[in-house]
Amino acid sequence: MKKILNHIETRFPSDIEGFQCVKTQKILIPYMEIGIEVLTREISDIGLFFESILNLVDIGIRETNKIAIILGVDFEILKEAVVDMAEGDYIAVSENKLRMTQKGKRILEEKKIVKIRKNNLNRIMINLITGEICDDDNLHLQNSNRDSVCLQEVIRIDQSFVESNFKVFNELYQSRQEKDSVFGTSAILRELYKIIGITYTQLTYIQNDLWIYKSNDSNDFQLHFASDTGDKYQNCLYEQLKGQIPPCLENFFERDRSYIKQLKNKTFIPDRQLLSASIDAKNELQQHNKMYDVNLFLSRRYSLTDQEYISYFLYNTSLNYKRIILCLKRLRNVLNYEIIREIANILEKKEIYLIFNKNEYKAKENMEQIEKNLNSNNLHIIPCNSIKKSVILFQGELSIEIDDYALPVFGRNVCYSNYIIDFDKKYQEKLLQNVIEEYKIILNEKM
Repeated sequence: MKKILNHIETRFPSDIEGFQCVKTQKILIPYMEIGIEVLTREISDIGLFFESILNLVDIGIRETNKIAIILGVDFEILKEAVVDMAEGDYIAVSENKLRMTQKGKRILEEKKIVKIRKNNLNRIMINLITGEICDDDNLHLQNSNRDSVCLQEVIRIDQSFVESNFKVFNELYQSRQEKDSVFGTSAILRELYKIIGITYTQLTYIQNDLWIYKSNDSNDFQLHFASDTGDKYQNCLYEQLKGQIPPCLENFFERDRSYIKQLKNKTFIPDRQLLSASIDAKNELQQHNKMYDVNLFLSRRYSLTDQEYISYFLYNTSLNYKRIILCLKRLRNVLNYEIIREIANILEKKEIYLIFNKNEYKAKENMEQIEKNLNSNNLHIIPCNSIKKSVILFQGELSIEIDDYALPVFGRNVCYSNYIIDFDKKYQEKLLQNVIEEYKIILNEKM
């Protein structure tokens, strides 16, 4: 149980006085991965051997055999150095005599060698909301899907953008040189000289949690991101929701109009006893640094967050249950991709009964996707014409009752859920019998 509670604690939203967080919405932040073709400049010390050769040529000693004798090196070694210097256009060679070029005179004076090379910088990530440029080392990237809610890109990535951010790209390039160097630093200074152009682009995303708050006294709301420096994501979201809604944000709102009609006049009136038990459990979790009284969480109460039910699936091995019963009005409100992945693991050892409303909005499409990911003889799917109440039962351990409500947001509606958690085995058995009788389920008692 402590593993479950530790996980619940990591998902606590920030507290706002007078408001209750009613929903955690996964929002995808758009990033563009790009590659750029560049010219880099490498600046290194001239080297004592090269400098000595140039100094001798500068004072009139031009014959290669004399230079080899003066420096005390084998002629073949000198010959290799001369070839390299000629290729770098520092000296010219004619009949075993050397002549210093203008470039050679310059490096002798500056004691530095400068080389311009063509390179490619790849896997550069650009935040399409803030314009931040970074490496992809610590980013957990993902693709969008048909159920995703994404901020619409506001930054355009083109030649003008990369040229205006030359300094940032140069810092990124130099940082990579230090990481790639065995010792962290190098005698050669490498820097960007010129950005030639963009070689490729690929749209990707990073997930962020949006907390939707409802006033305790009205339908006023607030929207806050879990991670949002300077409220840039929040401001962007407000702007995009207040105007013409972009397609990538359509799933932010409830799209089943008939269901919204059912919820419009429904008001959540909190039960004082359940609310008090929930507050006590939350305070215990926040204040006692993992030395809390577990019994406080086992009382009948409201869920501590709208994400609490997910923790029971992710850490189901901490629970002593026989099977799982899912009786759901709204499939996608509960069975997100995170839950479906875990259910696939559960089905290897235990039965799951899934009762759903076949008349639900996009029910057929949702079930096809679920069945595609959950192909198991331990999964029993029961379609019904309607579902009176959504219930999750970890039989023998706990029950979760789910009730849906609507919150007006910018002229449309967001659907959120309220959860009642109960560990009382007698109450669970009563719920189970109601589900069995209502939907005529025959459980496999051999499991």
